[in-house]
Amino acid sequence: MGFFKNEAGKSTGRGLLVNVSTFFDRAAVLGAVEKAEKRWLPRAAGYVRKTIKSLVKRKGKARKQPKGGKALVTWLAEIKSAPSSPAGSPPYTHTGFIRDEIVYWWSWGMKMARVTASKSPWLSGLHEHGGTVAMQVWQSTVSGKTALYKTRPRFTRGKTLRKTVQVKYAPRPFYGPGLVKATPKIMGDWKNSIVAK
Repeated sequence: MGFFKNEAGKSTGRGLLVNVSTFFDRAAVLGAVEKAEKRWLPRAAGYVRKTIKSLVKRKGKARKQPKGGKALVTWLAEIKSAPSSPAGSPPYTHTGFIRDEIVYWWSWGMKMARVTASKSPWLSGLHEHGGTVAMQVWQSTVSGKTALYKTRPRFTRGKTLRKTVQVKYAPRPFYGPGLVKATPKIMGDWKNSIVAK
């Protein structure tokens, strides 16, 4: 029998783990289970990734520009205000970054798959659980606009470091809810995947 879970049964903010466990002693059954696991594990991780991504809604520049009318007015307003999602609900993405960096991989040797953020797991962790992080405020010497960075930006020409501030994030979980939403389907797929010969 197989099971799908994250570390300690909880979302870590750094990704979700899929662990496969078996407890049979007949070679024929074990062979059928192993074959099913190899098919099921990457498919399950891919479906969980897809479900998690679907919970992160695109706003503003992360969406394609509408042709006109009220849709265009709403789109422009989103760019200007960059609204946050309600606390406790999955976050919005205004650039596509937090959504598009969700990836998955699997290791058959370890019988495990991970769904995680490829570039900034710390940011996903803040959204998932909430918390406070020190951020640097850099200002453009051309436009005067400011932007937050966790560490010194790669390119600092035309930018001036103004200060470091503590930024508080309210919990906006999406990995945990995504796993819960995906579980009925992936467990149904697992249930029907073992065919003993």
